[in-house]
Amino acid sequence: MTPRLASLLIALALPLVSVHAEEPAPAKDSQPSGWRGNGQGLNPDAAPPVEWSDEKNVKWIAELGTTGYASPVVAGGRAFVVCEPNEVSGINLADGKVLWTINLEAADLPEAEREKLEKRVAEAGNAAPTPVCDGRSVYVVLNSGLVASLDHAGKKNWTTVVSQELTLEHGRSASPILVGDKLLVQMAHLVALDAKNGKPLWEAKDAAATYGSPVAAKIGEVDVAVTPNGCLVRVADGKVLAKAIGVELTNTSPVVKDGVVYFAELEAKAVKLPDALKGDLADTKTLWEAELDGETFASPLVHDGLLYSMNNYGVLHVLDAATGKEVYTKETGIPVTAGGDKEANIYPSPTLAGKHILFSNDKGDLFVIEPGKEYKEVKRNALSSGAGGCPVPAGPRLLLRGEDCLYCVQE
Repeated sequence: MTPRLASLLIALALPLVSVHAEEPAPAKDSQPSGWRGNGQGLNPDAAPPVEWSDEKNVKWIAELGTTGYASPVVAGGRAFVVCEPNEVSGINLADGKVLWTINLEAADLPEAEREKLEKRVAEAGNAAPTPVCDGRSVYVVLNSGLVASLDHAGKKNWTTVVSQELTLEHGRSASPILVGDKLLVQMAHLVALDAKNGKPLWEAKDAAATYGSPVAAKIGEVDVAVTPNGCLVRVADGKVLAKAIGVELTNTSPVVKDGVVYFAELEAKAVKLPDALKGDLADTKTLWEAELDGETFASPLVHDGLLYSMNNYGVLHVLDAATGKEVYTKETGIPVTAGGDKEANIYPSPTLAGKHILFSNDKGDLFVIEPGKEYKEVKRNALSSGAGGCPVPAGPRLLLRGEDCLYCVQE
């Protein structure tokens, strides 16, 4: 009996939907957890296995029923997943039991707000943005513009709509971030909502949306957000402190490490943030620029002085993060087709899990390398299905999104 069949048989004996799940204790960690954790993809304390398959090291499989590009997020011993077209599920990390599943609908909105929802079905679907959670709440953004806050037991705290023109051909995929008491959401441009009640606080119209997500950073003690289009936005009031500091990104998101913002797609660039603000201006400094190649969807990873960027053809570029000079380029051979005319894309972004870096496609193929200045492959793994969400380490576990399920890999 395969692990997936066993999990399905267990699931059939359990309630499919349980909205009134027991209220969990608030998570001890106070740091928000969202797309790639805090947007960086760094999980140095994780210790998942390096080898798995459908028959090996699959601890459990949670059947979700539908697909979605969103990555799972973890807090308080639970994983939270968004599925098409508007489902949110809470899953027990220990055994994969689906504790509750709810739908987010126009009916959740005040009547005057319902007509503001986007009616078009985008190519990327409705559930591409990854939610973000803290110790008490989960915040969900849908392509339609619907934004909601739920507690960890699935009870809705508030629901609102950010009504902006759909400016992207394939739909919205930018994930929200939490900075203090503000929820930052990027639709046509960046907006801030009060995380307590969903009320709008400010808009930054110069911070136009791309398919990538904003990332949080600090200038001294001041919280800022860096958007993929290179806007530097003060979180307190939405003031744009600098524009076009990066390279032109369409798909990927910037990352921040030690006060330096890294952009990587067809080109790469490192930009030093100032130590302090001078009034309403941020005097950034370009450290280096470099040429890469190939269409790229996966955002970069910066770890131990190296920048890792993989294009959609499986070519891995590794640059010196201090100088931008090439360390090595490797054609990895990760599958980019899944048979016939159906393509496999490298949508998931790389993840550091303990002592290893994980790269994957959206069809269930994932391989493990050692960080460093030489390419050292540890293991290649494959599962029956995959999706565009990023691998999510959680202590000894690794959560992997399948086409219509969530895998937990653990020894």
